[in-house]
Amino acid sequence: MEKNISSSTAPARSGLNGRRILLTRASHQNQQLAAALSGLGAVTIELPLLEIAPPASYAALDQVIEEWREYEIAIFTSANGVHALFARAQSLCRSLRIPDSVCAMGPATARALADYGWQAALMPEKFVAESAAELLAPLAQNRRVVILQAAEARDILEYALSHAGGRVTAVAAYQTRMPAEAPARLRELLAPPQPSGPPRRLDAILLTSALAVTHLIQALGPDYSHQLTDIALGAIGPITRQKIISYGLAPAFTAPEYTACGLIAGLQNYFQ
Repeated sequence: MEKNISSSTAPARSGLNGRRILLTRASHQNQQLAAALSGLGAVTIELPLLEIAPPASYAALDQVIEEWREYEIAIFTSANGVHALFARAQSLCRSLRIPDSVCAMGPATARALADYGWQAALMPEKFVAESAAELLAPLAQNRRVVILQAAEARDILEYALSHAGGRVTAVAAYQTRMPAEAPARLRELLAPPQPSGPPRRLDAILLTSALAVTHLIQALGPDYSHQLTDIALGAIGPITRQKIISYGLAPAFTAPEYTACGLIAGLQNYFQ
């Protein structure tokens, strides 16, 4: 879906007027970002490269819910993990007490917790596992810790907190996969311009996870580098940036803060 606003209402010097920006998160996660970009005159195109699915097995998550009262620290790495945990607990007719310490990996995750009446008292300075480990390691010793994450998550946080003396359980609350329609839609967007179509394909693609980068490359196939020529690849943070580089590509920018606002700032700086 594409969104735009008339040039008469777009700021004349935003640097984004008429720029075609591909948003790769799920549509419900793009609303504020798309609205802000449209307000700056950009054309936003939504094509999710990730979709959320239940874990391959609920056994581990169900065990965590069964033992929930024993956990003293709960770490939520994404809003998806929050919703997955509470949805599964509800399906099992189980209530969840608020642990002594609740950590949210970023403001969106904290807002998701607030929807269920929980407050995240802890939030790392940077919304990556390394920063969370630095924050939580001093609190973890001899305490039971649960990490709610994606099946594909890195094990850095689990390892660091275990090394700090915590009794850590990392559980896959959900898994992510590439939507079936993504490859064909990408090829359509990156096809050479037609006389009756837009004058150019895309100006930028915003990538918000390492897995989104992998799915982008998989969807495009072996000639991905050629197809992405002259398209700015924006990374939400250093992990995503490194994944882009690992495929032999050069990130146009990395968001100064790992949020939607940071992506917008990175876009503006790049195009100005």
